[in-house]
Amino acid sequence: MKQYLKIIIYSLLLVAGSLAYINTITNDFVYDDASVLKDNRYLKNFSNIKDIFSKEDYFARSGVAKYKRYGEATYRPVVTISYFIDFALFGENPMGSHAMNLIYHLIQIIVLFKLILLMTNNRNLSLLSSLLFAVHPIGSEAINAISFREDILCCLFFCLSLFYYIKYVKTNFKLAVNLFISLLFYLCSCLSKENGFVLPIIILIYNHFIYYNFSVNQFKNTFARFKKSYFLFALTAITFLIIRFVIFNYQSVDDITTSHQNLSTAIIRFFNILLFYFRIILLPDKLSPAYNVGFLENAWYLSISIPFFAGLMFVIYYFRSKIPFISFSLLWYLITLAPVSGLIYLQHPVAERYLYMPSIGIISFVAFLIVKFIRNFKFKISVLTVILVLFISRSIIQNTVWSNEFSLWDYTVKLAPKNYNALANYAVVLADKGNLQDSIVYYKKALAVDDRAQSHYNLANTYARLGLKEKAKESYRMSIALDPNYSEAHNNLSKIYGEEGKYLEAISEIKIALKLNPYNAQAYNNLGVCLNQIKRYNEAIDALKKAIQLNPGYVNAHFNLGSSYFSNGEYDKAEQVMRFVVSVDPDNKAAQDYLQFILDSAKTRGSNLQQNIVPSNQSESNELNEETKRLSKPEPLYENSIQKSEHNSFKLDKADISGFLKQGDLFMESRNYIEALKMYRTALRHSEDNKEVYFKLANCYIKLGSFQLAKKQLNEVLRLSPNNAQAKRMLADVDRILGNK
Repeated sequence: MKQYLKIIIYSLLLVAGSLAYINTITNDFVYDDASVLKDNRYLKNFSNIKDIFSKEDYFARSGVAKYKRYGEATYRPVVTISYFIDFALFGENPMGSHAMNLIYHLIQIIVLFKLILLMTNNRNLSLLSSLLFAVHPIGSEAINAISFREDILCCLFFCLSLFYYIKYVKTNFKLAVNLFISLLFYLCSCLSKENGFVLPIIILIYNHFIYYNFSVNQFKNTFARFKKSYFLFALTAITFLIIRFVIFNYQSVDDITTSHQNLSTAIIRFFNILLFYFRIILLPDKLSPAYNVGFLENAWYLSISIPFFAGLMFVIYYFRSKIPFISFSLLWYLITLAPVSGLIYLQHPVAERYLYMPSIGIISFVAFLIVKFIRNFKFKISVLTVILVLFISRSIIQNTVWSNEFSLWDYTVKLAPKNYNALANYAVVLADKGNLQDSIVYYKKALAVDDRAQSHYNLANTYARLGLKEKAKESYRMSIALDPNYSEAHNNLSKIYGEEGKYLEAISEIKIALKLNPYNAQAYNNLGVCLNQIKRYNEAIDALKKAIQLNPGYVNAHFNLGSSYFSNGEYDKAEQVMRFVVSVDPDNKAAQDYLQFILDSAKTRGSNLQQNIVPSNQSESNELNEETKRLSKPEPLYENSIQKSEHNSFKLDKADISGFLKQGDLFMESRNYIEALKMYRTALRHSEDNKEVYFKLANCYIKLGSFQLAKKQLNEVLRLSPNNAQAKRMLADVDRILGNK
């Protein structure tokens, strides 16, 4: 093919693919993107890339980073490396990662053109097949969701491997470098997603249907010529199986309880899924991230799908020698779809992203029919134009569905109101928007479809935000009952125990959480807080140091460490840590106040001029923090299991606040000012505009000699109550002490 013609064809393909999917790059992180990329601290340090060679570190820290139950369920290091590159280039900017997905898709379009051209030597067929693939809306899920890049990369390396294998064969088996490159790309495909494993079957079909045009005798007679390549592909396949299921076998570590299906159910699902997918590839009218899956085992649907499958097999057999490309393209669809066709249990039994590679078979089949049987050139162009316009417009519209989390799940729940993932994710979106009551309704609807630990966990978080602690604890316990390895459920249950003052119960839950996930920095922080409350300061300090070791930028852990140092009498270290917190988070008012308190107390420690001596074994109340990750696809075998959870924001009613105030008053009477300060500040966190609390805090700071902090509290009182005479008098006294008047 002439060089200028190549440029024209490549430009046409790239422009078409870009027209269909260019609007994806302005989309936000959706589905699992935030947890896989944005919130994944593992990717933020490129030196962590070495962990792809460590079984424990890879599953503990990559992807969603849930150590036991909801971590990376499969070893896909090629995809993980691509995320490292994304983060190094673009950080947390979704535009860059969406652009990379589009670039991978555009490369795949060119590779597909070259592959079909090499295979058939038919430029028109190659151009039309790759053009239809470039704009087909069935690719929207894999292209729009950064976390589903695995399907694009698996397909890309799959086609590259086949391309170099065919080059090897067509050079009369002389250029061994092509075979080596093919084997390397085959391994990359498998390590992107397990579906790539079926490539040797496609190679066998190519040899049988295309290269030898289904000449059985010739194939048998020349089988010896392929023995070397067959042996090396088999060796590579075995190598992958050992890597995936022996060396990096996630399930052998984590005692995952997966669901199974009997053989009859698998066969019924297989037939029905083949028909369903065939239909949405040909007529991609109502695409969705989730579908109602009642059809999977529907007898009426089966009465159509079995004859459809029989007809498909008849076409494959009938054209095996007459038009072998028809047989090859339909077998491509069947073989590449087999791993996700219902024969193996998947918690996501139906997903459009599964069709990114199998759709090539049906698209090539349709392209062949257009090229072969529509003879009139003008009519052919008219048909092609209509198809391209419809596909491009449909893709552009579908991309807008993936703009953000709300648009995605608001659209999906209307199309699939009985799908667990649609309901559960919509509930999370509603909770994120603060619509908590409606989110509870949808969590309950999701649980009615499938009783899963994740939704009980998220429901518990929502109850906690509403202050319904007993319901929250009940839902956390239900989540743990369904999944004892749910680290975050244990951690958040401990949070409620801690807020109730049940520190030993809280510590017990945190230790379970840390046993399940030793990389959970939030749990170590919570452990440090609870240990601090029961005056085991050295242990608290060790726990908080561990939290910081896991996440050096964890500001709350640094703050709590400073508090523990102060409580333990290590004042210089406390000051050093608080100065660090203020330097990295200049707007952190709590850290500023604490640092001022440390500086003021340093002036008065040991002085007889003050009415008290600051005790070294006390600490301020430190709010517990929960692990927060984003939810969604729970497939134990083929997909990453990711979860969303809302931030807890516990509110206390007025009676509870008055209880803190009364307790603080008692401590003031006994001159235990640090404990009083702890009670007042706890009350303030739950009632930020309460002038009584600010007044009591001011009085407490005066007793502690922290006059600058006392002045701040009195100014807050006057902000809320400008005519408060008592506050004015106290402020005047404080100003005189500070020498301001």
